[in-house]
Amino acid sequence: MFYGVTHINLDTKARLAVPTRYRSLLEQHCGNQVCVTAAFNDRCLLVYPQPEWEKLARKLSSMPTVFDSVARNVGRVLMGYAEERQLDGQGRILLTAGQKEYAGIGKSIVLAGQGNKFEIWDEESWNAIGQEWLSGDPGAIDISKLPDYLKNL
Repeated sequence: MFYGVTHINLDTKARLAVPTRYRSLLEQHCGNQVCVTAAFNDRCLLVYPQPEWEKLARKLSSMPTVFDSVARNVGRVLMGYAEERQLDGQGRILLTAGQKEYAGIGKSIVLAGQGNKFEIWDEESWNAIGQEWLSGDPGAIDISKLPDYLKNL
């Protein structure tokens, strides 16, 4: 399980150093093989350990994309931006220019653990979203619209 928020600076080659506390988990779980892709519902990137990505890719491949434009667009984003990567000897992952552009990523990023994956956010975007959550902005999370499975956490 990946959890927590870590602030990281990309190096000049657009590589992020995975925090040490996650490296051994990634080594055990996936031999340091990950897939980096774009989130379809947020301007951030997702990092899946390879086995988790393979599960998701199978689901994406089985979606009814011929007649369902939403499924087609979700697949376009997730599969279109997907890049399989191996952590290098220093525990770094390379981001592509297209991935950085999609998520509006600059030098300073946030790596947020999300259980079976990570999210990568531009630090300014992450902070702006955090301010919405903290300010009680009614558009941030509308409790009345939460599905039952989330209301009872």
